Amino acid sequence: MNIDFSKARVFVVTLQNLAPFISQMSYEKSDKDIKLYFTLKEAVKEGLPASQAGLKLLPAELTPEALLLERILTKIERNQEKKLCVSSLTMQDFEQAGANSRMLPSVIERVRALSEPGFSYGVTFEESGVKKGLLWAQNPSLIEEYKQMHQGIQKGNWLLWSL
Repeated sequence: MNIDFSKARVFVVTLQNLAPFISQMSYEKSDKDIKLYFTLKEAVKEGLPASQAGLKLLPAELTPEALLLERILTKIERNQEKKLCVSSLTMQDFEQAGANSRMLPSVIERVRALSEPGFSYGVTFEESGVKKGLLWAQNPSLIEEYKQMHQGIQKGNWLLWSL
């Protein structure tokens, strides 16, 4: 199968330093979710503590910030030309995650850490009935464009605006 990567929305999930401990992997795909299944190598399965094998298993993170990150990543739109990724959150997204808008800067920092270098990241959201946006950008012209368009307040690489 030939994929035209210039038109496809493609991303990579990298699990660093995990390959030496995995003997097999598979996946299950539904309309909404993808589950990845990893089979541990025999040394880990046969009682050798994972820590001695060099493998540290972490529990799933269910903090409000992690749940908000999940919401942002599932709604992300990527503009390759502007090197910009934007998500739009609803009040329900915040409520279901148990999160609030003050968590957005640290969540955007996590998105940046997980993503391709050189991109800018923004989130539009509603707070107290007011539509707002938060943008982190390396590109000064992109910050200026959004600042002019939305009359935003800039602090370093960050821009906050209300509509």
